[in-house]
Amino acid sequence: MDTQLLGMQILFLDRKGKTENEPTNIPYILLGTGLLWFGWFGFNAGSALAADGVATTAFVNTNIASATAMLTWLLGDGALGKKRSAVGAAVGAVVGLLLLLRRQVLLQLVKVFLSVSWLPR
Repeated sequence: MDTQLLGMQILFLDRKGKTENEPTNIPYILLGTGLLWFGWFGFNAGSALAADGVATTAFVNTNIASATAMLTWLLGDGALGKKRSAVGAAVGAVVGLLLLLRRQVLLQLVKVFLSVSWLPR
Protein backbone atom coordinates (compact mmCIF):
# COMPACT_ATOMS: atom_id res chain seq x y z
CA MET A 1 0.00 0.00 0.00
CA ASP A 2 2.77 2.43 0.88
CA THR A 3 4.66 1.70 -2.32
CA GLN A 4 1.53 2.43 -4.35
CA LEU A 5 1.12 5.80 -2.64
CA LEU A 6 4.78 6.58 -3.15
CA GLY A 7 4.51 5.69 -6.83
CA MET A 8 1.47 7.91 -7.24
CA GLN A 9 3.25 10.79 -5.56
CA ILE A 10 6.26 10.39 -7.83
CA LEU A 11 4.02 10.36 -10.91
CA PHE A 12 2.05 13.45 -9.96
CA LEU A 13 4.82 15.62 -8.54
CA ASP A 14 6.20 18.34 -10.72
CA ARG A 15 9.85 19.33 -10.67
CA LYS A 16 9.41 21.73 -7.78
CA GLY A 17 7.96 19.01 -5.57
CA LYS A 18 4.42 20.36 -5.49
CA THR A 19 1.27 18.85 -6.87
CA GLU A 20 -1.40 20.70 -8.78
CA ASN A 21 -4.64 20.44 -6.84
CA GLU A 22 -6.71 22.95 -8.72
CA PRO A 23 -10.34 21.90 -9.16
CA THR A 24 -11.47 21.85 -12.75
CA ASN A 25 -15.13 22.80 -12.36
CA ILE A 26 -16.19 24.23 -9.01
CA PRO A 27 -19.93 24.51 -9.82
CA TYR A 28 -20.03 20.79 -10.61
CA ILE A 29 -18.29 20.03 -7.33
CA LEU A 30 -20.90 22.04 -5.43
CA LEU A 31 -23.75 20.53 -7.44
CA GLY A 32 -22.50 17.02 -6.77
CA THR A 33 -22.12 17.73 -3.08
CA GLY A 34 -25.65 19.12 -2.89
CA LEU A 35 -27.09 16.13 -4.73
CA LEU A 36 -25.19 13.73 -2.50
CA TRP A 37 -26.30 15.52 0.65
CA PHE A 38 -29.94 15.56 -0.52
CA GLY A 39 -29.77 11.88 -1.50
CA TRP A 40 -28.31 10.98 1.86
CA PHE A 41 -31.51 12.23 3.49
CA GLY A 42 -33.48 9.70 1.47
CA PHE A 43 -30.97 6.99 2.33
CA ASN A 44 -30.94 7.62 6.08
CA ALA A 45 -34.42 8.92 6.81
CA GLY A 46 -36.07 6.78 4.13
CA SER A 47 -34.62 3.60 5.58
CA ALA A 48 -37.06 3.91 8.49
CA LEU A 49 -39.90 3.17 6.01
CA ALA A 50 -42.21 5.46 7.98
CA ALA A 51 -42.60 9.13 8.77
CA ASP A 52 -42.05 8.79 12.49
CA GLY A 53 -39.56 9.80 15.15
CA VAL A 54 -36.88 7.45 13.85
CA ALA A 55 -36.97 9.05 10.41
CA THR A 56 -36.94 12.52 11.93
CA THR A 57 -33.95 11.67 14.10
CA ALA A 58 -32.09 10.24 11.12
CA PHE A 59 -32.89 13.35 9.05
CA VAL A 60 -31.70 15.74 11.76
CA ASN A 61 -28.57 13.71 12.52
CA THR A 62 -27.66 13.59 8.83
CA ASN A 63 -27.95 17.36 8.51
CA ILE A 64 -26.12 18.15 11.76
CA ALA A 65 -23.26 15.72 11.07
CA SER A 66 -22.61 17.02 7.58
CA ALA A 67 -22.94 20.69 8.52
CA THR A 68 -20.68 20.27 11.54
CA ALA A 69 -18.02 18.52 9.49
CA MET A 70 -18.24 21.23 6.84
CA LEU A 71 -17.78 24.02 9.39
CA THR A 72 -14.99 22.12 11.13
CA TRP A 73 -13.18 21.71 7.81
CA LEU A 74 -13.50 25.43 7.10
CA LEU A 75 -12.30 26.37 10.59
CA GLY A 76 -9.42 23.92 10.23
CA ASP A 77 -8.40 25.50 6.94
CA GLY A 78 -8.46 28.90 8.60
CA ALA A 79 -6.47 27.70 11.61
CA LEU A 80 -3.79 26.24 9.33
CA GLY A 81 -3.50 29.54 7.47
CA LYS A 82 -5.05 28.21 4.28
CA LYS A 83 -7.62 29.99 2.20
CA ARG A 84 -11.19 28.97 3.00
CA SER A 85 -13.02 27.89 -0.13
CA ALA A 86 -16.29 26.46 -1.36
CA VAL A 87 -14.45 23.32 -2.47
CA GLY A 88 -13.15 22.87 1.08
CA ALA A 89 -16.68 23.24 2.40
CA ALA A 90 -17.88 20.61 -0.07
CA VAL A 91 -15.12 18.21 0.96
CA GLY A 92 -16.01 18.72 4.63
CA ALA A 93 -19.69 18.03 3.97
CA VAL A 94 -18.93 14.78 2.15
CA VAL A 95 -16.56 13.72 4.93
CA GLY A 96 -19.35 14.31 7.46
CA LEU A 97 -21.72 12.12 5.46
CA LEU A 98 -19.17 9.34 5.20
CA LEU A 99 -18.37 9.43 8.90
CA LEU A 100 -22.07 9.26 9.69
CA LEU A 101 -22.43 6.20 7.48
CA ARG A 102 -19.46 4.50 9.11
CA ARG A 103 -20.95 5.07 12.55
CA GLN A 104 -24.33 3.67 11.47
CA VAL A 105 -22.77 0.53 10.01
CA LEU A 106 -20.77 0.01 13.19
CA LEU A 107 -23.89 0.36 15.32
CA GLN A 108 -25.75 -2.15 13.15
CA LEU A 109 -22.90 -4.64 13.52
CA VAL A 110 -22.93 -4.21 17.30
CA LYS A 111 -26.69 -4.83 17.34
CA VAL A 112 -26.25 -7.99 15.27
CA PHE A 113 -23.48 -9.32 17.49
CA LEU A 114 -25.42 -8.54 20.66
CA SER A 115 -28.48 -10.35 19.35
CA VAL A 116 -26.58 -13.60 18.70
CA SER A 117 -27.55 -16.15 21.34
CA TRP A 118 -24.12 -17.82 21.62
CA LEU A 119 -22.37 -14.54 22.40
CA PRO A 120 -21.32 -14.51 26.09
CA ARG A 121 -22.81 -11.63 28.04
